[in-house]
Amino acid sequence: MLIHSTRRPWLSSLIQAFTRQSSRRYARRQLRPTGSRTAIGRRFGRRGELLEDRSLLSTITVTSLDDNTTVDSEVTLREAIQAANTNQSVDGSTPGETGPTVDIIEFANGLTGTILLTGTRFDITEAVTIAGPGANLLTIDAQNSLKHFFVSNVVSDATISGLTLINGFAGTDGMRDSASPGGAIQNAGTLTLDSVVISNSRTETSGSFARGGAIDNIGQLTLRNSTLMKNASGFGGRSGQAFPVRL
Repeated sequence: MLIHSTRRPWLSSLIQAFTRQSSRRYARRQLRPTGSRTAIGRRFGRRGELLEDRSLLSTITVTSLDDNTTVDSEVTLREAIQAANTNQSVDGSTPGETGPTVDIIEFANGLTGTILLTGTRFDITEAVTIAGPGANLLTIDAQNSLKHFFVSNVVSDATISGLTLINGFAGTDGMRDSASPGGAIQNAGTLTLDSVVISNSRTETSGSFARGGAIDNIGQLTLRNSTLMKNASGFGGRSGQAFPVRL
C-alpha cells in the first residue's frame, strides 16, 4: 500500500504532462495552412517546387489526310500544327501547351496514305514532335509548288519522324512558296529528323535561293536513320541535299 500511494502522484503528473504536450501539437497542426503554397514548400522542399512547375504534355491527334482548316470536326495536320503553335484548340483538337513542354502531334490509328499540300508550307513556331506512323505509310506531297516545312529560329526543340516528303520546291519561279531556300525544309531553329525520307525536291534554277535541294539549314539539324535522295539545287546552288548540316 505504501508503494502504491507514493507512486500515484508521479504517474498522474506524467500523464498530465503528456496530455498537455499532445494538445499543443494538435493545435499547431490545426493552425498550419497545409493546402497553401508555403506549406507545400515546407513539407516537400525542392520536390514540391518541381512538381508545382511541371506541365502536362499535350498530344494532338490528326484524323484526316486533307489539307485545310475547314471546321468539320476532322483534324488535319495543318490544324494540329496550328493548335501546337497557338496553344489553342483548332477544329476540336486538343490545344497545345505553353511553357517548356513539347507538344506531340500523332496520327490516328490506321490513318495512312498521302497528304497533298494545297495551301502554304507548314510553319513551326513552337516546340513540337510530329510523329508519323512510318515513312512507308504516310507521305506529304508538295506537288512541286512549295516546301513542306519551315522551322522558326525561336523553336528550341522540334522533331519530325516517320514521314516521307516528296516533290518540294523553293524559289520565285512563279510558285506559291515564299522566296526562301530549301526544297523540302528550311530550318532556322533546332530540328531533328528521325526515320524521314526526303526525295524529288528542288530549288529554283539560280540565285540566292538555290541552295539546299532537300534542306536549307541555318540552325541546328540532326539526322537519324533518314534518307535524302534525288533532290536537286538550282544552277549555282551549293548542295542538292542539305546545306549545311550540323550534326
